[in-house]
Amino acid sequence: MSPLPLAERIGVHVLVGGYGVRLVDANGGLSRPVGGIPTDARRTVSEMVSAGGVSYVLSVPCNSDAGRVYRLDNGARPLAGPPVPDLLAGADRVWAVEYPRATAGLTAPVLLRPLNGGRVLTLPSDAYPVADTGAGVVVAAEPLGPGRQPRIMLLSPATGRPVRTLGLGVPLAVDRSHLLSVLRPCDLNQANPSCTIARTDLRTGQALGRYHLPKGRVPVSAGSVSPDGRLVAFELARIDSDPRFDVGHPLPPSDVVVLHLDTGRLDIIQGLELAPKTGAGLIFTKDSRWLFIAVNDGDHMHLLAWRPGLAAPRSVARLPGPIIWTPSLLIV
Repeated sequence: MSPLPLAERIGVHVLVGGYGVRLVDANGGLSRPVGGIPTDARRTVSEMVSAGGVSYVLSVPCNSDAGRVYRLDNGARPLAGPPVPDLLAGADRVWAVEYPRATAGLTAPVLLRPLNGGRVLTLPSDAYPVADTGAGVVVAAEPLGPGRQPRIMLLSPATGRPVRTLGLGVPLAVDRSHLLSVLRPCDLNQANPSCTIARTDLRTGQALGRYHLPKGRVPVSAGSVSPDGRLVAFELARIDSDPRFDVGHPLPPSDVVVLHLDTGRLDIIQGLELAPKTGAGLIFTKDSRWLFIAVNDGDHMHLLAWRPGLAAPRSVARLPGPIIWTPSLLIV
């Protein structure tokens, strides 16, 4: 990283998950822990989501794949119920995602259980929930067999039944009305001239456009779409390793990039290089002007901010504590 200090006032607060949750004032870079959420080294925040104006935090023990959900509403309050492996949030709904096939066999279904009560949705065992949107629940199903592509479907949130098929590919990001998916073949070290991102209308299934990435470069993270639907940020692997560093890994490093969906322009954010298999937390502000980036730096974390027109990201805050997973972010 080579960030300069942030000299502009953004006027937002950011929740950053790690060992506990910290609330960061982007204007001054000051942060404080959010009370009520465990902050010891035996638990880490794996996910944060928001629905209906309320934030939810998933805190997971380091020796487990499921944890406790906390509701942030004038303080943190743990929700009753069994441990939760994953969260999925829509505009008004929050689901606990359960993968019983890990212990019950390949034929067991995937379950979506509403945290606030309601009907449990039963999905096929090969389904992976991606997003809950106004049009329905987006899931990807991975068929068995070499060279097969995931089938992306839209399901009814009331019944779990398919509404329409959205095509084949790997989901990159979903906003309220569109799906962005990476068309295969598009894997590291694969003889493919250019990866392609397809944009699909969730309500009609109509293809709205395709974007060709630089030759040989592959997305290596999920994407984050700006609230106005014009930008998507994600990590894009480089073709070769950086000769200045030896990280002892055969895969190349990656950049954070921003794709302009209205023009197809690709901004590669300079001054930030991520080691192989390193995830960066990515989220846009509600006015879509700024992108926040959370980077794990071993025994601490950096929160950065970038907007189109800046050559490199700006430093917002340095936060204490090691991070196990990709840092989770929420704008509040």
